[in-house]
Amino acid sequence: MDSLPYIDEIHEDYEQYAASLIEEEMQNMDPGESTRKVSPMAPLRFRSPLLEQEYQRVASTGELPDDRPNFKVKLEAPVENSLEAWEEAVKKAKIALEKERIRGIMLELEKEGVTAEQWKSYNSMLSRSGLEPSLQAQRQRVEVINMNRQEYQEKAGKEIHVLTSQYHQLIDKTYHLKCAVAQMEQEIGTLK
Repeated sequence: MDSLPYIDEIHEDYEQYAASLIEEEMQNMDPGESTRKVSPMAPLRFRSPLLEQEYQRVASTGELPDDRPNFKVKLEAPVENSLEAWEEAVKKAKIALEKERIRGIMLELEKEGVTAEQWKSYNSMLSRSGLEPSLQAQRQRVEVINMNRQEYQEKAGKEIHVLTSQYHQLIDKTYHLKCAVAQMEQEIGTLK
């Protein structure tokens, strides 16, 4: 078992430690190494001259028009460290993930040339097809799996805790025995 997320305790400095390792790796990395692996971009083909002009404008200035939605997702840890605050943060993260997933689908569809009307008709067909019960059933299966996983890990966690305690006791006994043996050898050496 590599990880037991339901029972593992994470040290409070772990995130800072991981960030320092990443920073150290970044300092030791050759900047040219990552850029050499990137293949040149294929030439862009635009559907209209207007799109090409807009692309050139954005490429030269780096500014997007004001009417475009901001696709950057801002996820922040909750200010207070309570279960409700963390549940709300997880809920927001799931919503952001779903938005990004839908955005990715929309970009793929746009690349394939699917129109907005085709997409709306597909969505209405899906909603009429009654996928909601199968979605609920799938969520229940996932919940059961997660509950079983949590129960198993908590059970294993207790056993691991007992075994860890026994291990530390044995290490302590071994240390005391080694100290006693060394003391007895020293006493035997002084008696000779």
